[in-house]
Amino acid sequence: MRSVGDQPVSGIREVRFWLTPVLLFALPTGVVTLGRDGLWLALALVSGPLLFLVARSDEGGTSPTLFCLPMVRVALAVAAFTHLWANLDLLGEISRDWGLPRWSGVVAGVLLALGGLRWCSCSDRVGQVWVRLTIGALVLPLALIMWKTSLNPAQVFRQVSSTSAFRFTPESSWVTEGRALSPRTAQDWIEFSEEHRLSMASAGVVRLAYSEGNRRVIEERSVAEGQEIIVRPGDGLRADPGVRVRFEALKRIPRAPVNGASWASGLLPARHTLLGQLGLLLTLFGGAMTLPSFFLVETSRGAARSNVARCGVVLLVVALWGQCWGLYSARYVPELYLEGVPPSTLLQLPTFLLQGAWLGQLGVAIAVAGALFAFVQSVPAFGLTLSACVDRRERRAPLSALFVAGAAAAALRQTVPWWDLGLLGFGLTAVTIAPLMILNGPLQVANRIAGLGLVLFLGLVVAARTSAAAWFPSTLMNYPALGALPVVLILLIITAPFPRKSY
Repeated sequence: MRSVGDQPVSGIREVRFWLTPVLLFALPTGVVTLGRDGLWLALALVSGPLLFLVARSDEGGTSPTLFCLPMVRVALAVAAFTHLWANLDLLGEISRDWGLPRWSGVVAGVLLALGGLRWCSCSDRVGQVWVRLTIGALVLPLALIMWKTSLNPAQVFRQVSSTSAFRFTPESSWVTEGRALSPRTAQDWIEFSEEHRLSMASAGVVRLAYSEGNRRVIEERSVAEGQEIIVRPGDGLRADPGVRVRFEALKRIPRAPVNGASWASGLLPARHTLLGQLGLLLTLFGGAMTLPSFFLVETSRGAARSNVARCGVVLLVVALWGQCWGLYSARYVPELYLEGVPPSTLLQLPTFLLQGAWLGQLGVAIAVAGALFAFVQSVPAFGLTLSACVDRRERRAPLSALFVAGAAAAALRQTVPWWDLGLLGFGLTAVTIAPLMILNGPLQVANRIAGLGLVLFLGLVVAARTSAAAWFPSTLMNYPALGALPVVLILLIITAPFPRKSY
């Protein structure tokens, strides 16, 4: 098998692009925030690569002619840059939430990516070792948690779904010493569903929003350390970054689900209508199906079939890890709802469950190592994909380093949410590459259709951020693939109504 970078690859290393930190953190985040709906999110991410691997084993490989098309290379390069940007942005967010400068996480990611560029050209055995290290570092802390709690995931799910409300525990750091909201969420309004007596753990400026008659009043207050503020149901609070707040014990956690039953029944936001769910499904499924296309071009039928089972096991283990990690987080760390379920808090799950400070810190260190292993074994190859699309073989190493630096500059300058960037990369390849893998047609027509899909998708992305968004349905703006993908599929079906073989 040949990668886009012309390196021989086989075995479980095929799923390396699925093991990026962005995808790994999306799994537990989806369970915590979406409840039952987070399960089918994981199914969409897992079934996409599996479908592609199975289809490739039946068809005898992916034709390299597909990746010679200019517009496919452009789409592949843009999507690779987006995924690279998203992963660097994620590291920056984690660093910021842990009290470090945001740029330190991005710079650390650049150094890891540049170091990882070297091993990408090593033997396939080295790549498989990195994949196994990633899986082991993720599963080991989860095994320790299950051992210490003596609860299996099914029991945890029943406990979460039967809880009457998500409340602050007396030993929570939000109750004992107070904490500051992360800079990402400090400027968002915190809506309260019951009366709270808040105590300021540090001086600063807060803003209260409350109803007075038929109008909404926003009041700005300068608070001193130790000062108390009483908020009532329907009130909103917003604090400057760094202002530490203490909440009352056993009170409902703002932004958390109403109860366990509502969490178990699914928590898709109101804007996620049936059409919105379809858009999310198409984006995730199509994007996950095309993730191997960043790495695969051709392989023999026998080798492809022998790797399906091994790749399937890796995908299944990681999916189960994400589901379980999200379940234990929702059960034992419900305070993370207050901050919008940040990855930094998800990584600290072992400290809340493992008795003894050293054991908890060890669990966190192993989990962080797993995330870094995932970054090193997957993200640098996006830089190689970019350089391969430029097709300058003698300069691929410096070009890859240049693209990594460019993604770092974008991550430092524009703080776009990492998951939004991930969805952008998924949607782009779902529109331009996934249809060409499924349906066959003349190469010239396929190149034009890929270009049309690229223009439509990027046009909708730009329109969503301008005044033109008012002219389109909100669902189409949230998931541009929902509008561009049907057009591409219809044109492909017209030009190739009876596909003989996928690319």
